[in-house]
Amino acid sequence: MERIRLSEAGALLPDIEQILSRDELERIQTSAARRRLEFFAGRLCAKKALAALDGEVQKYSDISIRTDLWGCPYICGSNHFVSISHCDAMAAAVVSDIRYARVSVDLERVRDVRPDTWRRVIEEEERHRMEGMSDRERNERFGLCWSAKESAGKLFQYGFGVFGILHIESICRRDLGLYEIALRGLPLINVYGVVREGYVATAAAVFQTRDKDRRTQAEIRLCRLLDGMF
Repeated sequence: MERIRLSEAGALLPDIEQILSRDELERIQTSAARRRLEFFAGRLCAKKALAALDGEVQKYSDISIRTDLWGCPYICGSNHFVSISHCDAMAAAVVSDIRYARVSVDLERVRDVRPDTWRRVIEEEERHRMEGMSDRERNERFGLCWSAKESAGKLFQYGFGVFGILHIESICRRDLGLYEIALRGLPLINVYGVVREGYVATAAAVFQTRDKDRRTQAEIRLCRLLDGMF
């Protein structure tokens, strides 16, 4: 898992031909200026994450990350699962080996939310749980709910399109300020979140093991990666 500020990515734009593949360079040329920086930062994060996962130093421009018909990224010639997110001044990506886990990431800015947006994302039961919270706490909780559904949706490669069938069962605060988010009826999907520096970041995962010890170790590692993003 990697993250980068867009300002940091912008400083690397002179080296863009050493980082992006030919396909990616062709695509970025047709994008708006702001979108170009987000695209570049997201791809850079994903390639750094892939290199860290494989433990090999590859030439980044030899790695091509494309998008499918639903707009979901994938790494050409690889069975690794990749997830990319960007929001305002930051981008993040996570790469996982699907033999062991499928992991996705989402970034959201904590902001004031209009009531009509609340109703689209949060159920009445969850709204009741927020009664008595301060405005800041409610906005952070909303961000966690939204981001958790975004990251879980990316596991299905649909994102926002599956919001209607994803329901937050509970949000529990764990050690180090991390949150564990349970989805109703989906016990195999693990979602963790963190609120830092005005952002909410969540990671959703499905682990391909029934061994409790290995699963616990995988969860701990994922939480450490998420916490290390800030």
